[in-house]
Amino acid sequence: MQELTIPGTLSELADRLQTTIEHIEPIMQRLVEDEVICPLSEKKECSVALIGEGSVGETLLKLLSDMEGISVTAGDAEALSTGQFDTVLSMSDLFIVATNVLRPVLNHTANEIAHELSIPLPYVFADGPEIQVGPMVYPGETACYTCFEVQDEGARHLRDEFLVFKDNLARYPEDKSVSAPVAAMASAWAALAIEDAQEKTMSRFAERVVRVETNRFEVVSHRILQLPRCPSCSRYRPDLQHAFL
Repeated sequence: MQELTIPGTLSELADRLQTTIEHIEPIMQRLVEDEVICPLSEKKECSVALIGEGSVGETLLKLLSDMEGISVTAGDAEALSTGQFDTVLSMSDLFIVATNVLRPVLNHTANEIAHELSIPLPYVFADGPEIQVGPMVYPGETACYTCFEVQDEGARHLRDEFLVFKDNLARYPEDKSVSAPVAAMASAWAALAIEDAQEKTMSRFAERVVRVETNRFEVVSHRILQLPRCPSCSRYRPDLQHAFL
């Protein structure tokens, strides 16, 4: 398998494995179809619109600026809500929200805009020592942020307390400080999600949330299901369109 990771032509690979092109070509095609490997030529240019706040947003901006094939334009929540960022979004391939804390209003605003413009949208934010990355929203195709929120609230043990906490965040947004290692960890996961979306038709972060607990060194991945009648994304899903609606 290590031989497959070395860049080169099929002829060079056949020479290294001491076999023929006819023998390895169907194997390589199968590996490409299963997304085990991808040809170098398929790594396309990607224009990213970043709504970033706090150290998580700043670190992610710096990281994306250094990545090959990615051009990034940054803005803030005010630019998004007032429409100043609309021109940038309309020319972007991907849109990401990166914050130091859960921002319910901002996240829903981004979710709505992503559906209107049909732009893939991942989220990343820190919640104290915990980092959450995802879900990666593909408008009209996968579960959106509202689908995630409904399922996340339903799974909470202290749901009432969490709803009060989230309501206060929506009314009085605050930007909590995040340590440099936590911000770097959040940005690294988000950058990996963007790189995955850059290389594939649909990222493996679609309908998936990854939580990283930096105190206990735990990583947990959750699957998010698309709600049958989501109030945010149902009208953008062609499979639910009806002649009388």
